[in-house]
Amino acid sequence: MSAYQEYDGIQFTDREALVEALRSLEEGVGSQWTEDSIIVSKDGTQPLYGYRGDNRNTTYQKGHASHAPLAEICIPGSGHKGKLNVVGGASNDIGFYRADDGSLVPVVSNYDSSRYNECWMNGLKAKYLEVVITQKAKKQGYKVNKKKVNGKMKMTLSRWR
Repeated sequence: MSAYQEYDGIQFTDREALVEALRSLEEGVGSQWTEDSIIVSKDGTQPLYGYRGDNRNTTYQKGHASHAPLAEICIPGSGHKGKLNVVGGASNDIGFYRADDGSLVPVVSNYDSSRYNECWMNGLKAKYLEVVITQKAKKQGYKVNKKKVNGKMKMTLSRWR
């Protein structure tokens, strides 16, 4: 039984952009995720499961370290029945729930935080920002060119008038 932790200071607000960012991670942990391997619940009622298949929302009361909120986005671990384990090993689900301020808050178990840690979250945040900037720029008529320079993404926006 592993406690869940939330990552503060990361602002994800656009569910579709976050899902696209999760699906387009290019290297490292999470790069194998496909469209079918991420569960999206538009009404935020997806429970997160522990590695033994226990529903972390109903098995543990709110306030208990192993309690997890219902999520809008779920990446299945080994205990999620009927879904392929894409978190890896004997793992718990990873989720993102909608907070009162409208942001999607990542929830990762302590056990899985050795792989899905602050470094991984920073990579996800960078990919999310790349997706959001690209979407907004294209809506405003910009052409977006992306190029990796020294391991970092460089984006150039251009538009002819």
